[in-house]
Amino acid sequence: MLATPARRIERLDYSPTTTDSRMPNGSHSRARCPVSSARLACARIAVLAVALAALPGRVDAQVADDTIRVGAPRVPSSLRNAETDTSRVSMKRGADSVPMSAYVESITPTPDGFLIVGRNISAAGVTMSIDTIAVSKTFAPLWHADSAASGRARVVYARGRVTGTRVDSTGKTTTIDIPVAAGAFDYSYARLVIGWLPLRVGFRGVLATHDITRGAVHMPFRVVGDERIVARGVAADAWKVELDRPGAPTQTTWLSKATGKTLRVVIVTPGGTIYVE
Repeated sequence: MLATPARRIERLDYSPTTTDSRMPNGSHSRARCPVSSARLACARIAVLAVALAALPGRVDAQVADDTIRVGAPRVPSSLRNAETDTSRVSMKRGADSVPMSAYVESITPTPDGFLIVGRNISAAGVTMSIDTIAVSKTFAPLWHADSAASGRARVVYARGRVTGTRVDSTGKTTTIDIPVAAGAFDYSYARLVIGWLPLRVGFRGVLATHDITRGAVHMPFRVVGDERIVARGVAADAWKVELDRPGAPTQTTWLSKATGKTLRVVIVTPGGTIYVE
C-alpha cells in the first residue's frame, strides 16, 4: 500500500448559494444550499459506501492533494434516465466466503436534480436500511433521509447549515443543527462522481464531505493503478483507487474507465476481507 504523504487541506468557507429544492414531504421551498464557486464506501462498513467528488473550479486545474468539492464534474448524459444497480457484499475469511448483503442503488432525475435511493438488504432478503438523498444538478446535497433498525433521521441542507431531527430506536428525538462547509458532498453518496474526474495513475485529492451525524469528514484518496479486471463476469479496464476513511480501514475501489462506475470494492478488516461486486 502506498505511503500517504503530508496533504494540504484547503480552508472551507460557509457561504451559501440559493437553490430551489423539494422537501422530503413533497412540498416545494426556496432553500439555501451550500455550494462553492464553481457503493461503495462503507457508510455502514457491513454494507458499503464510498465517496468521491468534484473539483472546485476547472477539472483540469486539479493538483496533488487539492480539496475536491461540488461544482466541476459534468454529470454524464446517461443520468438523464433513471438507472438501478445491485451489488453483492460478502466476507472472506481464509478459504470461506460468506454472503452478507446486497446493496441496491437507484438514481432518478428530478426537476431539481436527482434523487438517490440506497437500500441495504440482508442475505435473507430483509431490508436493513434505506437512505434517500436529493441533490441538485451539480450533485450538491439538498436533503437527506435515512431509516434503519437503530432509528431514522431527516435533515435539510440550507443556509450553510444542516438542520433536522434524529429519532433513535427508543423513540427519543434529537435535534440536528450544525454548520456545513460550502461545496461539501453528503458523505453517503459522494463516491458517485469519482469516475467523472480526469483520473490517471498518481491523481490524488482530499474529499470534502459532510456526515449528518459526525459533521465534516475529509477523506484523502489516490489512483494507484490501471488494471484490467473481471467483475460480474465481464472484463473491463479500470482505475484502482485507494480511499482513506477516518476511523475505518482503507478502501480499495476499481472504477470502470469507460463509464466511471464502481466495478469492485475491497476492504481489509481484522475480521476478514469485505468484497463488494
